[in-house]
Amino acid sequence: MSDRDRKLRLSAITTLVACGLLVVIGRSEPKASYLDPGLAFYQRMIRMAHDRNLNKNATDADIAGYYEGLLAGKPVNLLGRSLESAEYRFRGDFLYYEARPHLDIADYDDATLRHVTNSHGMPDVEYSQARLPRTRRLALIGDSITRGQGAPFGANFEALLERHLNELYRGEDVDQFELLNFSNTGYRVTQLVDLALEKVPAFKPDVYVLCLTQLAVNRKWGDHVAQLVWDQIDLKYDFLRELAQTANLDLRDAPGTMDAKLATHRLPALRWAIATMRAQAREQGAEFLVVLVPAVNSSTAIEESFAGLREILAELDVPTVDLLDTFRDVEELGELRVHEGDAHPNEAGHRRIFEALKRRIDTDPHIAGVVLGKSAHERRISAEGY
Repeated sequence: MSDRDRKLRLSAITTLVACGLLVVIGRSEPKASYLDPGLAFYQRMIRMAHDRNLNKNATDADIAGYYEGLLAGKPVNLLGRSLESAEYRFRGDFLYYEARPHLDIADYDDATLRHVTNSHGMPDVEYSQARLPRTRRLALIGDSITRGQGAPFGANFEALLERHLNELYRGEDVDQFELLNFSNTGYRVTQLVDLALEKVPAFKPDVYVLCLTQLAVNRKWGDHVAQLVWDQIDLKYDFLRELAQTANLDLRDAPGTMDAKLATHRLPALRWAIATMRAQAREQGAEFLVVLVPAVNSSTAIEESFAGLREILAELDVPTVDLLDTFRDVEELGELRVHEGDAHPNEAGHRRIFEALKRRIDTDPHIAGVVLGKSAHERRISAEGY
């Protein structure tokens, strides 16, 4: 046998052994978790490369969810950094992770874009937990768009709305409006439920404002549930435990398999989440409002992501502000995005969302009553005659 033949045979044997090891790793049971990485580290690295990498057919919605996942410390990103970071702390429980308090660090590589949090870990200015007298308090519950990622701190739609309400609607019974932002990058709808039930009540808001974006409601809604299953963390809520049994979720499932198993449960899960948060608000004697918030995407991508949700909200008779057409007439979406390929709105995009939300409050008496409260709303009716 010639030297050339021996080298070819050795190369073939090496390739076969490597492929065999990849198959074994890919099929083995992931007994370790991201909180205690072992064999699962390599197994998931291979699975993620196959199941979650973007490709030339990725839609704007896929791109938005992918990059938000990276920034939030979801599985792809956890493979490349320590679990504890300067920005997030990983809890090891149902909520899974949260932003650290007292942050002031760069978002992206732009010095003007900061991730700022207060002493409670909210992406907001400082608020006391106790509500002051004559204060109307709204709790905003959402993900990175509501958090303000992509806009300078204080220039997102939530901060603009708070200033607007205080400029126009303070009066005899309300000295100030406070919009407390509980949002966190990458949170799926199941994490929003946990926020509403576990973190928000201590601040005693008058209104629970659920801000839903495509990440929370599209086909990736179940990423959080899948992560908990992989990490063998309790699903906490009976509905989700039963869903996991019905869907036959298994910690050996690859991401693509998990997505497929969860897909048919999307609408029931959204209905449960919204009904659960509304019930929590009612138990606290608070109002409940849903705002549908778009990323800077094509109308087709947005409508596909929110398919079926409007029907659920109508069935539950939930007051809703639908802002999904905010960017419909924009010819150059890139001008309102934080970066090309990233669908988070920039400062101009957030102002456009704010203007659309303000118009709804100005023209819809029912929404105005929920947001402003009875006394402020009655004063407005008297002053403007509508």
